[in-house]
Amino acid sequence: MRAGEVGLGLDLDLGLVLVLVLVLVLVLVLVLVLVLVLVLVLVLVLVLVLETAHPRPPSRIAPPRKPRRPTTTQPHNHTHNDQPERIQGGAWQGGRDEAVAALLRIPDDTASVVLGRSAQPERIQGGDWQGARRSV
Repeated sequence: MRAGEVGLGLDLDLGLVLVLVLVLVLVLVLVLVLVLVLVLVLVLVLVLVLETAHPRPPSRIAPPRKPRRPTTTQPHNHTHNDQPERIQGGAWQGGRDEAVAALLRIPDDTASVVLGRSAQPERIQGGDWQGARRSV
């Protein structure tokens, strides 16, 4: 093999071979990039089409709750309630205890049926019906 020959007996210059290899590599890289861009565009279009055809369910953020109506007949006052004894039930500090105290005012036999046990606090172990007669 002589100095200017390349493998197959072709008489090519070494610089020309390097340029051809470089051009071939650049063309392959360009084709690869174009294929990747095409695949990315197809995936994005497919996702958008599927998303519009089948939208996701709404997030689990709870819808805003309706405002609770005040339990008293007086205008609602956020700062202070002058008559806490008018509040019955609910989450006020004595709501459940007031209901139990109302049951305790029922005659003994009726309250025993309702409560399923003796309605007299002194007979109940622990003394004062677990806070029913709390001082306010």
